[in-house]
Amino acid sequence: MAEAERELNELREFKKKADESQLSDSEKVKAALVTKEQEVAALQETTRRLAIHNAFLSSNSVIWHDAAAALKLVDLSAVEVKDGEVTNPDVLKAAIEKLAKDSPWLVATDEPPTPKKKAPPKSGDAPQGGTPDPTKPDFEKLAATYPALRHHRPY
Repeated sequence: MAEAERELNELREFKKKADESQLSDSEKVKAALVTKEQEVAALQETTRRLAIHNAFLSSNSVIWHDAAAALKLVDLSAVEVKDGEVTNPDVLKAAIEKLAKDSPWLVATDEPPTPKKKAPPKSGDAPQGGTPDPTKPDFEKLAATYPALRHHRPY
């Protein structure tokens, strides 16, 4: 399979070179210009996307639980970038605040985490830390009545 794919790539490269050899010099220049324009457009889009992501992540107005997830959910289509910088930060701020309002579970709060529930009481302990069970015998009273119990530990 890998060898067939390698041969296919070689054939594509050979066809591309054959087609280029049949072109005139002006057609070669035009084709190269179109290719370079496509590369420039792709680089500009990458620069725009990275500038917006950087501005979003460096914004300290909201602290996110998962900034990457928030970045995927926020609508940044109206944010404009020029020379790698966001030109309308107020639009970015509004988009961040809208996401924080619409998806409050993404926003980290300054409140400490809620404490975990404590373990249930052991068998024989007073339920939920309340008063002792009146039906449970008093060990001290029993030990006074029956001295042999002094050598045993209560549960």
